[in-house]
Amino acid sequence: NLWCGRSSAVNLWCGRSSGVKLGCGRSSLCCESLVSALKLGCGSGVKLGCGRSSGVNLWCGRSSGVKLGCGRSSGVNLWCGRSSGVKLGCGRSSGVNLWCGRSSGVNLWCGRSSGVNLWCGRSSGVNLWCGRSSGVNLWCGRSSGVNLWCGRSSAVNFWCGRSSGVNLWCGRSSAVNLWCGRSSGVKLGCGRSSAVNLWCGRSSGVKLGCGRSSAVNLWCGRSSGVNLWCGRSSGVNLWCGRSSGVNLWCGRSSGVNLWCGRSSAVKLG
Repeated sequence: NLWCGRSSAVNLWCGRSSGVKLGCGRSSLCCESLVSALKLGCGSGVKLGCGRSSGVNLWCGRSSGVKLGCGRSSGVNLWCGRSSGVKLGCGRSSGVNLWCGRSSGVNLWCGRSSGVNLWCGRSSGVNLWCGRSSGVNLWCGRSSGVNLWCGRSSAVNFWCGRSSGVNLWCGRSSAVNLWCGRSSGVKLGCGRSSAVNLWCGRSSGVKLGCGRSSAVNLWCGRSSGVNLWCGRSSGVNLWCGRSSGVNLWCGRSSGVNLWCGRSSAVKLG
């Protein structure tokens, strides 16, 4: 079919070329063959245009075995296009795709409802932009396979960034990360609640600064794998320092060391 319109589930004004019908006006089952159970108005075995109702194709086109344009109702495709086996544009209802595009096998734009994707983009196999509702991604970006920005709700990520495979910024609620950063695989800054990390930093695999509550670390630092400064409560270390595996300064309460120093594995004071 080159052009086809239907009313009451029958085709009106169909056209075909290459040994097939160029023009056809019918009021009953136009573009359909009841004998061969094959649709009329098709060229070279692929659909050029077709319109149907009741949850089936409305104005569909195909070239080289792929759809060029198609509209469907009842939760199915509305105005879809495909080129070289990938979708060009597609709209669907009832929680399915609304205006999707694909290039080189990856999505270009896509909108969905009911907790699914709203306006997603992909380039070279990675997400460019994506919005989702109900505890899923809201406006995510990816470059070179890593996240650039991402917002999520319901105790999940809020505005996360990644570079070279590590987190740059991330915010989470409900005892999860709030504003975390990572560089070269180690944390730069991180805030958490409910007895977890609050504003932690790491460089070269060791902690630079860290704050925790409920008898855990408060503002700890490490260099070369040893503690630089550390504060703890409830009978544990308060402001400890170490160099080359020995204590430099240490304060403790409840009958334990307060301000201790060590050099070459012996106590200084």
